[in-house]
Amino acid sequence: MTRRSGDVPAQLVRDRYPALLARARMLVRDPVAAQDLVRDALVATATGRSRPTSVPAAEHAVRRSLVTRLLDGQRERAAGERLAAQRAPDAADPSPTPAGTTGPADEVEAALATLEPRERVCVVLRHLDGLSVGEVGEVLGLSEGLVRRSTADGVRTLCALLDVRTTDPDRERADGAVHPAGATPTVVTEGARDLTDVLRAAEAQRAASSEGEPTVVAAASRALAAVRTARARRRVLVVAGAAAAVAVVVTGAVLWSQRGTPPSAAPEPGGAQVPGLSPLRQAEESDLRGAPDGSALALWVQPASDATPTPAAGAASTVARLLLVRPDGDVLDVGPAPEGMQMLTAWDRAAGTAEFWAEGSFGEATVVDLVSGQVVGTTPDSVDWAGDPSPDGAARAWTSDADLHVERDGVEVRYDLPATACWMVGWSDDTHVLVDCPRLDEATLRPAGLGATTLLMDTTTGAITDHRSVEAGEPSPAYPAHRLADGRLVASLAVRPDPTGEAPRTCPQRLVTLTGLDTAPFAEVPSDLLAVLPGVAPVPAGLLVSGTTNCEGTAGSAALWAVDGETGEVTDVLPSVETFDPTQAGLQSWVVGD
Repeated sequence: MTRRSGDVPAQLVRDRYPALLARARMLVRDPVAAQDLVRDALVATATGRSRPTSVPAAEHAVRRSLVTRLLDGQRERAAGERLAAQRAPDAADPSPTPAGTTGPADEVEAALATLEPRERVCVVLRHLDGLSVGEVGEVLGLSEGLVRRSTADGVRTLCALLDVRTTDPDRERADGAVHPAGATPTVVTEGARDLTDVLRAAEAQRAASSEGEPTVVAAASRALAAVRTARARRRVLVVAGAAAAVAVVVTGAVLWSQRGTPPSAAPEPGGAQVPGLSPLRQAEESDLRGAPDGSALALWVQPASDATPTPAAGAASTVARLLLVRPDGDVLDVGPAPEGMQMLTAWDRAAGTAEFWAEGSFGEATVVDLVSGQVVGTTPDSVDWAGDPSPDGAARAWTSDADLHVERDGVEVRYDLPATACWMVGWSDDTHVLVDCPRLDEATLRPAGLGATTLLMDTTTGAITDHRSVEAGEPSPAYPAHRLADGRLVASLAVRPDPTGEAPRTCPQRLVTLTGLDTAPFAEVPSDLLAVLPGVAPVPAGLLVSGTTNCEGTAGSAALWAVDGETGEVTDVLPSVETFDPTQAGLQSWVVGD
């Protein structure tokens, strides 16, 4: 049976995660940094516009992403202090095994860790993957001369540390015989092993030892969850993008307002209970199929209380329900959520159906009829991310790895970015985009430590026309930006992750309007972290925003707010529920209807 492309990332993680982690350990010795590197490479591959449709193709793409992301330097800095004590052994020590190692794989990884990142990557691509000098240069964006020098320097160091000889992959004979690389002879013990064989054996040993290991299994699960979340965000943004296009042309939209007099209709017995809100009216078919523009559908887990009936034996301990959030601030109870619903991904207002991912599923969405509550089918995860449209609709743009892609008049052009961890924030105008990158050197525009640099790029030429940097710990405009009905561009301010990978939380979350690289205050949301997909979505009257509310140290679920597009006034829509486990109470996910 042919496997749908949407299942490829899940199958890749199930079948090949130990092998991918072993490759990452050859590039980054620190186990945690290696797991992060694999996770980020998986997410980049699974959410790119050209998604591989087979496991071998996906694995190839992930392996290439591993090396390009390493050279950005972020992971190297994250592991720098932990590797400091494991650098090359003292020259007086005759042992070829660096201190602190316990086996062949540890020995090889420790030796590789002494190399500069570029040397390490070149050695891996040349001797493990068998790429030619020209192919390595194409993958890494380096000249052939620099590839040769980096490979030679790395090989010389490894031969000395591991007591191995080396062969030049480009000089293998057709009969299988090999010749020592002649450019830089290395004196080694007679009968020394071949470097390529040693590297491959170490990688295979690391992969075999990782099979079934609890920490590796847990890391694989986290990686798959990260892929799933990223793809859900992309899927939700496709819907949100359509809503944004509608928002620009809609006039006379209903503005968000404080909730008025509670409806006279009696709530359904045992229906949804939202703390701080009057009992919710049961939504009728006309409410669901005729919901006004800017309505949202929310997955809500009923918080336990003294009034909550004790579940029967074998029943779930929490009750999940769907809520209809209207632009006038009214919240209606749609009814119980289908069993196993974990994340909403789309809502077709006209058809009265919603799509969601069920717990444990991957690669397809389940479709439920909101009126009957019945599951009516599934849809493959086939939404293609076509990039963000320009304000005039004449072009689309998106980023992947170290490239900015621009499609105009059916022709796609790709421009180099100065680092791999760059994300497009949004279109500044019809021809320029804003791109968020790691901090870059002011003169060379190459990675230069912690912090962030925002680029203004011309999509017709690829030129960086302006840039602005902030120091580590300072916020900068973050992806994705959204365009309001009046055409203004709004983005949240966020601080890039520190060397440990943790993103600092700031209270409150600030939203700003963007004019080129200039920012102006727009709104402040009482949240420490914008969370629960989609986080931010445009509606005709402004924005809907969700996030956690731990600013005062009280653990709780996410809340939902409406931000008026004209005034920036923030209105509570769904409250945070105090809980130590946000998955057991309160807002779980939401989506704006299309």
